[in-house]
Amino acid sequence: MKQQGMQTAGPGREQMTGVILAGGRGLRMGGQDKGLVSLQGKPLAVHVRDRLAPQVGPLLLNANRSIQAYSELGFEVVSDLVEGFEGPLAGILTGLNSASTDWVLFSACDTPWIPADLAERLVEAVSSSRDGIAVAHDGERMQWLSCLVHKDLQSGVAEALVGDIRSIKGWLSPLDVAKADFGDQTAAFANLNSHEELVQAAARRL
Repeated sequence: MKQQGMQTAGPGREQMTGVILAGGRGLRMGGQDKGLVSLQGKPLAVHVRDRLAPQVGPLLLNANRSIQAYSELGFEVVSDLVEGFEGPLAGILTGLNSASTDWVLFSACDTPWIPADLAERLVEAVSSSRDGIAVAHDGERMQWLSCLVHKDLQSGVAEALVGDIRSIKGWLSPLDVAKADFGDQTAAFANLNSHEELVQAAARRL
């Protein structure tokens, strides 16, 4: 954790590991592995990678199944340290533990339109956070899975999981979270949770 009253210096590109979160059960998608669901002929996780990779250094994918399929797509896969599909917070813990850098930028596997300047704006915002975390805000709500987190927060994530906190919002509630403004790109954070949303997205230009 950073000292109270101290600003956190923002990282450069090579100082950030990107982690794509694809460790869920995909229940609203009929149990399919959402990261492998095809949109316009390409898996969702690959769409996210194509947008995220130019913004970060190392890139990992957090998944709890389909490991071989993801590996064949060129991903370096890390599975949850906590067994039982414990949700995105378990993916955050795994990403922080697995990253080779002090900073980790997270993104969900089902948001294929993430901004090209996601990292840039999160880095700019995080300099004002005492605790070393910035979250994207789309102008209407916080996008909790689009965040930049310092490795110092790893122990706090582990404690939250032990305390039966499963939501990222719940973990962050006592922390000083910087807000990165993406009010001009609200649609960039649209996520695909169902087959109906996938059909609608198929007509949208990426």
